[in-house]
Amino acid sequence: MKKFNTKDVIHISEVYKIPIDKQELRLFKRKLTATVKHLESFREMEKRISMIEPLQHPSNLKNALREDRIEKSLKIEDVFSNTLKRYKNYFVCPGVFNEK
Repeated sequence: MKKFNTKDVIHISEVYKIPIDKQELRLFKRKLTATVKHLESFREMEKRISMIEPLQHPSNLKNALREDRIEKSLKIEDVFSNTLKRYKNYFVCPGVFNEK
């Protein structure tokens, strides 16, 4: 793990145009070191995760998708046989936006 010194912190504050005084310098140095330490913990986690084998589908289905095929469509009258309202070849339903 990299430990940041005062020179590093001053350089970072200049690059990112962060005004920093002497008291903040010590605090920023501690917090920056702690942040990098925390981020390095992700590397360890990534190593652990990479050793885990991926799971298979729990139902062991090989190919659950059916083949696409063109079939004969329903007649228009059959499609609209159970609807109360119809306008041309569209279903009519209550409005979503009830504007007054």
